Amino acid sequence: MHLRTPGCWGSLLTASTDLTGPMGTLDHVGFVVDDVEDYLRRLSRIARVSIREIIEPHQFRTENRVLRGKPAFWMARAAFGELGGVPLELIQPLEGESIWHEHLQKYGSGLHHLGYRVEDLETEIQRMGTLGISVVQQAHNVGRSVWAYLDTVSQLGIILELRQIDQVG
Repeated sequence: MHLRTPGCWGSLLTASTDLTGPMGTLDHVGFVVDDVEDYLRRLSRIARVSIREIIEPHQFRTENRVLRGKPAFWMARAAFGELGGVPLELIQPLEGESIWHEHLQKYGSGLHHLGYRVEDLETEIQRMGTLGISVVQQAHNVGRSVWAYLDTVSQLGIILELRQIDQVG
């Protein structure tokens, strides 16, 4: 049996095609921006955007920062809300080395990652390793979440973030 997907794509899928994947639930879309407020102004002219909080670097404690397997330091602002009903994260790098700075230098402000919520981050990182996918940046935002960005650009054209809600706090 074939199912025709709605919309202009017209793809044919078999009824047995599993499109859910084993990773977890899509949690948010992430953008890297050069200025949170300016980007929100520009975005809100085009799409429905609501922001529930903007977090300054001093408002949360980040530990165990790693960039490409080595200890690292960075600071960033973050805004959380919705873009047309889809959970949204905006990240504005402020200082230090990070993949956010690299993204801004190479592409400018824009879509950066898809964030997935997972139950067990370490298990998912190990599973991704068996697929040849490595962690490019990771950290622990104490009381919020522990997260890792995966180097999936060559496979998917975008970075994936795995995020486990902090149970300790």
